[in-house]
Amino acid sequence: MKDTVANHLVRYLERRGVRHVFGLCGHTNIAVLSAMALSRVEFINVRHEQVAAHAADGYARATGKASVLLTHLGPGLTNAATGVANAALDCIPMVVIAGDVPSHYFGKHPHQEVNLHADGAQYEIYRPFVKRAWRVDDPNLFAEIIDKAFLLAESGQPGPVLVDVPMDVFSAEVDSHFFTRLDNNQVESWDFYATVFDWHFKSGDSVHAILDFNPTYERLFERFEIAPGVVLQPGEYRFTRFRTSPITSASKRRVSGGLTLVWGNYWSGQAEQVNTTLTYKLPPWFSVGLSTNQTFARLPEGHFITRIVTSNVGYAVSPSLSFSNLIQYDNRSRNLGWQSRMRWTLQPGSDLFFAFNQGWVQEEDQVDRRRSFRAQDSKISSKIQYSIRF
Repeated sequence: MKDTVANHLVRYLERRGVRHVFGLCGHTNIAVLSAMALSRVEFINVRHEQVAAHAADGYARATGKASVLLTHLGPGLTNAATGVANAALDCIPMVVIAGDVPSHYFGKHPHQEVNLHADGAQYEIYRPFVKRAWRVDDPNLFAEIIDKAFLLAESGQPGPVLVDVPMDVFSAEVDSHFFTRLDNNQVESWDFYATVFDWHFKSGDSVHAILDFNPTYERLFERFEIAPGVVLQPGEYRFTRFRTSPITSASKRRVSGGLTLVWGNYWSGQAEQVNTTLTYKLPPWFSVGLSTNQTFARLPEGHFITRIVTSNVGYAVSPSLSFSNLIQYDNRSRNLGWQSRMRWTLQPGSDLFFAFNQGWVQEEDQVDRRRSFRAQDSKISSKIQYSIRF
């Protein structure tokens, strides 16, 4: 059975007993955040990566175990540097997992990559103060590297380590296996995924997963709060999920989209998941997309609904001037975020960027129970890159 590196990472953190991951959302680590949506690992979302690094530092001091920090590339990695260096100087174990630009963009001056001296080398920023810095170039080596990272962070003289993961590696699929706890030789989890029918047309349209099935086994060694107020008890859980994606249209079409339905047993009860995507393009100037990820769970311990709604809007005034916008809402954290970016290509190899980020949090009035959004943070940044050819 194959699964994405991001899903493998989250299951690995669960097996290690990691309860909290500190960090900030970015497009390079969004696959990990999606994988954590229904996991036992809670993502502690903050407003600045330096806050996340210091929080992870304090958490490791309090628990005596390696904490986990999840960052974005470029400014996310540099913002966290002070907190990670502080942990290094005090010998505090910490595993920093940083998203990176897709590997096929190395050397092409992608947005936010730190590449003043070398391409694809942003992880070397941490080399002076971490015990070791890895960049994962092969998805099949990720499992070995992340295990070494935790071992090195906690062994000998403890300290932080860095695992830098390109965005496409997080989404790559690798083989999964049975996982057994070494301290008691009990199987902790296994799952099997089978695709009966998968048809791709030359047009780019496809018919996926007419009736895929996914038997799963999980053993909980402690109480697990799967949603606020919904707590699963320790024990064995066996459930089978079914999946269908009746049609996914080619991305080259003016209007394209897809629908995925997942249903069946879920832990101690039942759950349905509905994923939708819809994109409209008016090439080469305009594109707008909307995607939703919704889960409706009914367990004896309680019912809950999770929703993630994402919208992308892009507009190109000319080949040298373009605007892109990302808007996302998550009903569990009640956070609404908006990122707007302008790219102006002065000449080939020379670009000017402006980025604006705005966050809101949804609050409920204790008297009339009305909900409203309150602005929480605003950030404006700019970047200019200039290439000299000789």
